[in-house]
Amino acid sequence: DVAAPAAVGTDASLTCGRALPHAALIVRALLVGLSGWMPSWLISDAATCFWTLRSASEPQFALWLHLALDADGVPRGGLGSEAKATLGRAMMEAKSRAHFKAALKQLCGGKKKGAGGTPPITS
Repeated sequence: DVAAPAAVGTDASLTCGRALPHAALIVRALLVGLSGWMPSWLISDAATCFWTLRSASEPQFALWLHLALDADGVPRGGLGSEAKATLGRAMMEAKSRAHFKAALKQLCGGKKKGAGGTPPITS
């Protein structure tokens, strides 16, 4: 067995003693990854994925995002509950994918372009 990152492990996957929906765990894992070990060039793909989920079912995505951000240290240490709520609202209120991506990037720590390298273009 491969151990999951602490933010998505067994203890962190409980809210009020109940297991989180799988979708909230996936959202949480992606947010934690984007805040840490994932390269910066993946933010666009993640934003597209989250934007599509939000567009398909805004109430469900809002719930998953809220549950994902509920744990301490998610998506990154030092981000308080007020900041999480503000950035989560910005993601939910974004009128365009560009504004949504900007809020997601801010939530995940604002990685700089090219900081993690860009994958080589192959033909």
